Amino acid sequence: MPLYSRSSTAAPAIRHLDMLRAGAAMAVLLSHARDFTLRDAADQPGLNWAGRLVFGVSGLGHQAVLVFFVLSGYLVTSSMLRLEKRGRWSLGQFAAARLTRLWIVLVPCLLGGALLDAAGLAFSRDPGLAAHYGVLAVTEQQPPDFGGATLIGNLLFLQTIAVPVYGSNGALWSLANEAWYYVVAALLFAAWHDRTFPGRALFSLGLALAVAAALPGSILSLAPVWACGAVCAVARPERLYRSRWSALLRRAAIPVWAAALLASRLRLGPSAFATDLAIGAATAWLVSVAVAEGNSFVAQSGSFAPGRTVSGSLARISYSLYLSHCPLLALLSALVLDGRRIDFGWTGVALLAGGMALSLLLAATVWWACERHTEALRAWLTAGRFAARAGRLQSAPEGLSP
Repeated sequence: MPLYSRSSTAAPAIRHLDMLRAGAAMAVLLSHARDFTLRDAADQPGLNWAGRLVFGVSGLGHQAVLVFFVLSGYLVTSSMLRLEKRGRWSLGQFAAARLTRLWIVLVPCLLGGALLDAAGLAFSRDPGLAAHYGVLAVTEQQPPDFGGATLIGNLLFLQTIAVPVYGSNGALWSLANEAWYYVVAALLFAAWHDRTFPGRALFSLGLALAVAAALPGSILSLAPVWACGAVCAVARPERLYRSRWSALLRRAAIPVWAAALLASRLRLGPSAFATDLAIGAATAWLVSVAVAEGNSFVAQSGSFAPGRTVSGSLARISYSLYLSHCPLLALLSALVLDGRRIDFGWTGVALLAGGMALSLLLAATVWWACERHTEALRAWLTAGRFAARAGRLQSAPEGLSP
């Protein structure tokens, strides 16, 4: 839903992907913070230009999630290709690595989110807030569900499939997408890897098709966006940009990507699926330029160093941020606004900024307490169940994990 091991000598392409992921993470946070704080623009006919700008930019949350999906498809597929090239690919190892990566943040965020939701419901001054608390999660237009079955379902990535998202954490919808894209992609890759063993290959292919057929349309409809990133990884973009058209392809990437975002934001195009796919393709194009061209993608200047540092830090905590921010924003809304939303103005902007700042602080705490230990946990698990293959588990980049 995202990371890799980092160092001060990180490749330029990785730094540029960090910038893209950091921007997407902030767009999602801004979108949800606005939804928890400000009334809809349609309910405020007297909005000034500043308000229209804030609502315009903060309306890119969905598009930002699509960017995460493309990054996930590219990075996870690239990881599988590298492991296969080195003779280290294993479906079991891949599953262990993905689950470790996802659960090390998901488990504490589900439990911590339940505590934040309980506090919001217990200490709000509005006795009727419980009936509307789930509406604060934006994507869940119903009271929150704290049942044990819902908790287990979210741990197994069955939210939006068999159970609702847990509590007020509406952002969890996309983690289900991400997890099941991993499953289908890994099974397809296993079929390709075992192509010299027809029986095993057909079994993996059949299982991948069966899993895909069982997924709801809401997940399948966004699978082509994730696949755009996977195709980008398979295509090896460094070869594409050696042609005589490389300069044009590089220069056109950002304008085309911006145009796709604008078209989606303004709801231009024949359908939502078409505009989503356009964003997926344009983002894959942008990623391929970043990977192929390295430092030429962003001007080489010392003035960019602080930006790279900030984007690297935001990218590092993006997964923790994604899973932790909604329950905190819901709690703040319950305690400060009694679940209501206010008009755009200085008070609204201050509350919006404060909620975002506290969300970033919480995400950094979650990263420090949990996510940064991902590799250590993987090594510990590998030393136990997979002792014979302990040296094969590699640090792998991820997308969302959005």
